[in-house]
Amino acid sequence: MKLIPSLVAAASAFAALPALADPVLLDFEDQTSFASLNIPTSFGFTANGALMALANDGLGTGTNGEYFSNNPSGNYVMFGFGVLPGERAELATIGQNHFTDSVSFSYSSQTGGTVNLLDFDGNVVGSMDLAANSTSLDSPFSVWTLASLAITGLNVHSIDFTGALATTAFDNVQVNAVPLPAAAFLLPGGLAAFGWMRRRRQAA
Repeated sequence: MKLIPSLVAAASAFAALPALADPVLLDFEDQTSFASLNIPTSFGFTANGALMALANDGLGTGTNGEYFSNNPSGNYVMFGFGVLPGERAELATIGQNHFTDSVSFSYSSQTGGTVNLLDFDGNVVGSMDLAANSTSLDSPFSVWTLASLAITGLNVHSIDFTGALATTAFDNVQVNAVPLPAAAFLLPGGLAAFGWMRRRRQAA
């Protein structure tokens, strides 16, 4: 009968583990800046005031006269610029939440660039090199490629787009954030207590 409390403790610890959140798609529609970006409260967007969403507004020089044409959704894309040296344009989690599973996005780039995954200390824990896929001067940022980067660590805190600013546009960024699984440390303790009680009962 003494096993019951241990089983309950282990089950409670397991139940306390955070459930995998549904992926969230950021399409940047109806947004005009980092500050006005309407995203779930588990995320944060930091770019020190850099403008990040530009419309497909006919500013190009070619026959079509449009930047960001053929983008996957609507009119708006993420195109950061104005970040000062030493600053970063990144999609970051708030508090102790972290990104998990994978991050994916569509991009259009004139010169290529790099997107990094950073941990809570700002260390690079993953990176993706983007190829130049839209080099036409007549229709800049008109060719889009879907890219995906697997997240293998438990402490991925932000996605850093700084290495592709001013040369690359992004759209349909899909992310998945869950709370830092502090409760995971309770589960081994509960299972250990269960094992100890079982051995004690067998010895008796």
